[in-house]
Amino acid sequence: MSSDTADYPAGLAEVEGRGILAFMAVGEVELYRNPADQKDKILGAILGGSTDWDTENGMEIVMLGHQVLEVREYLGYGEFAIWTESDE
Repeated sequence: MSSDTADYPAGLAEVEGRGILAFMAVGEVELYRNPADQKDKILGAILGGSTDWDTENGMEIVMLGHQVLEVREYLGYGEFAIWTESDE
C-alpha cells in the first residue's frame, strides 16, 4: 500500500477500532469554555489528529472535562460541538 504523501506503515491494514490511534499524532489542541456560562470551570477540548500518509484528512477527539464525547473524522465544528443547549 502507498499513498501520494508517504508509505502506509506496516500493520495498518489489520488495525481495527482504537488501534488506529497508535498510527496518529495530535497536531492541534483547541481549548474552550462553556459559551453559555462563563463561570463554568470545566474545559472542553478538541484534539486534532493526523497521519503522515494522509495529510488532507484527520480525526478529532472531542472532550468535555475528562470525558470523551466523540471520536470522528475532522469536521471543524469548533467549540459549539462540545456544549449543547441542554448543558448547564
